[in-house]
Amino acid sequence: MLRRALSDDLVIEIAAARPVATVRIDPRTVEQILLNLATNARDAMPDGGTLRIAVEDVTLDAAYVTAHPGATPGAHVCVMVTDSGTGMDEETRRHAFEPFFTTKPSGKGTGLGLPMVYGLTKQQHGFVDLTSTPGRGTVVRLYFPAVAEAPHPPPKRVSTELLRGGSETILLVEDDTPLRTSAHRVLTAFGYTVLTAEDGLVALGIYRAHHGRIDLVISDVVMPRMGGPQLYEALSKEAGPVKFIFVSGYGGRYAKARGALGHAIPFLQKPWQLNEFLTTVRRVLDG
Repeated sequence: MLRRALSDDLVIEIAAARPVATVRIDPRTVEQILLNLATNARDAMPDGGTLRIAVEDVTLDAAYVTAHPGATPGAHVCVMVTDSGTGMDEETRRHAFEPFFTTKPSGKGTGLGLPMVYGLTKQQHGFVDLTSTPGRGTVVRLYFPAVAEAPHPPPKRVSTELLRGGSETILLVEDDTPLRTSAHRVLTAFGYTVLTAEDGLVALGIYRAHHGRIDLVISDVVMPRMGGPQLYEALSKEAGPVKFIFVSGYGGRYAKARGALGHAIPFLQKPWQLNEFLTTVRRVLDG
């Protein structure tokens, strides 16, 4: 997945061969965190470089915890993501996890990549530490508390190497900014051209402006001003049959909307899994 998201002039190194302690964490969350860190690293290395991901056991002592509020003492597994990019000065580093803070030019960044990493890591009871030096790159360390229990066998899943991307144009309609950013990054990493809208009314305008050039609409069901079902009806009246996928955390509301529309429109429950998301997109486009 990361190889698709990064340009060919970037080297990916993985140092995770040795077994480490068990942690209790959602694998989908790890995917989102690593994708966000990798794309940030890519932007910091416009002329090429090295992205290194290492996994190791560490023990955080009292001195470290005192110096790093939010950390907890004891055994942890550390996931360390290092890039050889431009780095950042101390003032920028101190604001790196603030939402919408970005040093990128307008239109080149949302300022949500690192805040998403911070929030997702905290959800998994972890801790993030970021160090950086101008001209020498950035290191992000993710610490997850070790647990005593034996690991459960991972669920069977489709290898990301088997997932197919494409070159089609997708209109992504989602009012939750972090989710919209995450889905945009995933789809872009797999080759798609992605247009985004924060609600159905904005999406309607974008669809009209790109008439005939949008191959698929992925829309949240419940949004301000105009929700997914209303958008589907409006587009169907204007443009005829539209390839559409509904996404929602409210399964009941989707079932009601589907009954009213009388169509078996594909549906993904939030939080979606990466494999399920990409295979559904490909299946609908090919259908």
